[in-house]
Amino acid sequence: MAEANTVIADRVIKFFNEELFPQRERLSTLPDVLKEFKDKCSNLEQQLSLASKEAPNKIQTALTDAENGTDQVTQFCHDQEVLHSDICNHLADTTAVTKDLVTLSDQIKDLQRYSLYLQWVAQIDSLSEDIQSSLTTQSPHEAIVHFLSLVDLTYNINSSKCSHLVQFASDSVLFWYKIIKSKLSVEMEDVLNAWGWPFIVSTVKQKSLPAEETEAKKNKLSPVFISLLRLQLPDILCPEAQKSIKNRDVIPGWRPLLLPLQLMVLPLKKRFKFHFFGNKQTNSKDKPEWYFTQALTWIRDHRMFLEDQIQPILDRAGKPGVVALVEFCRGIVALVIDKMQVDLEEIMFDDIQFCHQVDETLAFDKELRDDFSYPLSQPSCLSLLTSEKPFQKWINTEYANAVDKMDGMMTSSSAWQSQYMNMTVSEGSDLKAPECAEAFVVLMTTILERYRNIRSVERQVRFSALQVQLLCDYRERLVQVKDPHPALSATYSSVLNAIHYVLQLLQKWAEDPFFVELYYWKCQEKSTKGNAEHEEFSAKEEDDLKGFEGSLFDGPLSLFQHTEKQMLDEVVSYVFDDVKARTYAYQSDKWLAVPSQKDVSALSLSENACEMLYVLRKRLLEVQDSIAVSLFINFWQRLAVSLSKFIFTTIICQNHFSEAGAAQLNFDMTRNLFPLFGQYTTRPENHFKEVKEALILLTLKSGNIILLRNILKEALHSSTPSGETLTDPVATLQDFKVYKLGLEQARFILNLRVDVS
Repeated sequence: MAEANTVIADRVIKFFNEELFPQRERLSTLPDVLKEFKDKCSNLEQQLSLASKEAPNKIQTALTDAENGTDQVTQFCHDQEVLHSDICNHLADTTAVTKDLVTLSDQIKDLQRYSLYLQWVAQIDSLSEDIQSSLTTQSPHEAIVHFLSLVDLTYNINSSKCSHLVQFASDSVLFWYKIIKSKLSVEMEDVLNAWGWPFIVSTVKQKSLPAEETEAKKNKLSPVFISLLRLQLPDILCPEAQKSIKNRDVIPGWRPLLLPLQLMVLPLKKRFKFHFFGNKQTNSKDKPEWYFTQALTWIRDHRMFLEDQIQPILDRAGKPGVVALVEFCRGIVALVIDKMQVDLEEIMFDDIQFCHQVDETLAFDKELRDDFSYPLSQPSCLSLLTSEKPFQKWINTEYANAVDKMDGMMTSSSAWQSQYMNMTVSEGSDLKAPECAEAFVVLMTTILERYRNIRSVERQVRFSALQVQLLCDYRERLVQVKDPHPALSATYSSVLNAIHYVLQLLQKWAEDPFFVELYYWKCQEKSTKGNAEHEEFSAKEEDDLKGFEGSLFDGPLSLFQHTEKQMLDEVVSYVFDDVKARTYAYQSDKWLAVPSQKDVSALSLSENACEMLYVLRKRLLEVQDSIAVSLFINFWQRLAVSLSKFIFTTIICQNHFSEAGAAQLNFDMTRNLFPLFGQYTTRPENHFKEVKEALILLTLKSGNIILLRNILKEALHSSTPSGETLTDPVATLQDFKVYKLGLEQARFILNLRVDVS
């Protein structure tokens, strides 16, 4: 109780402190505040009194409502039990009726299905009757209309589980297809005969028709052709398509010809089989070029007719994307493929015949595409050669033949001679490639052309791997040839030119879109295989795949680049050592004792420098005449750098100079050494930077030398913090066009002028 009173007292004090005392003027309203609180207290007492009187009544009312609710729940439970009993009795009474109704419903559904089934059958019979009626009245176009309706019907029910119905519809389609095709085929044959199809030379004289009748039949070409086009069956219903797919499963993208084109190819097919499948002498496995030539001749002889007469009909028939010549070529290619399938099984074990077959097939495919624009997407004879067994045989024989050719080109008496050896650079001798290098590049290019048109990317990648192997073999042979020969020998230079020539080819191939696509496919295939087998790639392989860098020929490319650099280093070293050996007398010249020359024009080349410059000039000409232009440019630039460092360290830094001696050395370098390289560049002195800048410092006037010495001494030895010198030494040297030499080197060179104290 005491705690409660204390809490109340605290609240009263807090109220007075917060509400009244901050505003002293409100103290006068204290009686009003007291009255307000008394009113609130009175209201609270009244509410409590009313609650105490009304509470028993409300509680009694709630109890009464609860009792009523309980009674209602009891009644609902009773009603639910009664209703459940009634439902169970009703279900027991209706079970037998329900079973009867289900049976009747199933019978009705069966009857509906039978009715639909019979409706389909009746519809098929009706269309068949319409077709028969149209054929009886000689109305083939109406027969085709009804036939197309029958085809649509059959196509729509083809996925039905009613196998007998589907079979009946398909049989009906094929039955009428054969009849209508037979009638139109006879008509088409008459029309083609009127045009003189096929256009071949025959010793049998055909019976000629009157001109009027012939012209009338020629005019029927378009309607008959279009009727046959409309008669074309979908592949799923066409027996020719199923037969073609089964027999030519190794030919990607194979599909049957358009029906009118099948009829046009038919007489040629009969002749082809007569000559190349029977016992005729033309059926020779040793002479595949006979049937290849015959196929190309037929295509060439019928080209004009197909483009002038058949192509416009196809365009009018709503098939502008179909090219008549291409369709005809597909038909002829199909004959060739059938013949090749038979021959390949028998010549697989004869290397000579197999190689001849491959050569002729490649030639046929190339002429077909070049002369008749036969697309790569269409079936090709090469597809037979790229099936596993023939392809493995092909690639093995390709490698064996390439190795034999490499042996021949390396052992030829003119292997290391260039056919451009007597020509000027402008006439084609810029590469100076020897005969064996050109023969090898031709070999590699020929192999590329042989497999470029293969549709299988995987097969193309395997051929590129063969080229990589041949490149590595060829490089090893070149290294073996050059090893016994000195650096400037004719054979050594020819090998270097061969390396460079092949390297140019590899760099070109590395950017060729064809090889880029193959490399991308190989990377993707390797990535997929690695993920499937949970293999780990090296860091370089992962980077190459992400950034897509590199090429199929990275391996041989790096090997050839290394070999070229190594050989060129040997040539530079050989010439440098030869020139260096002629400088011993020049190194010992007394530059302090050189007599002063008032006239600079009176200066002449130092006697001891003559031999050095003569040998240098001689070697430059020898190397220029023996290696490729781009190689020579690299050679003389590297040689110039080596000579510059040697002259700077051995001749300049190891001697002391008077003014006349410095002028003489400057004359020897700028008027004699530098001009030797002047025919290769307009600014040869830029390749002798150390020598050029040292000569600038040595030939300065005495005052400039003293000034520079002081500036460099102050910069190098002064204790003044950097940046506080009055003169910038680097800027001062640059004013004299000295950029490469450091401060120490420049000061050292200036101190070599002993005549300036």
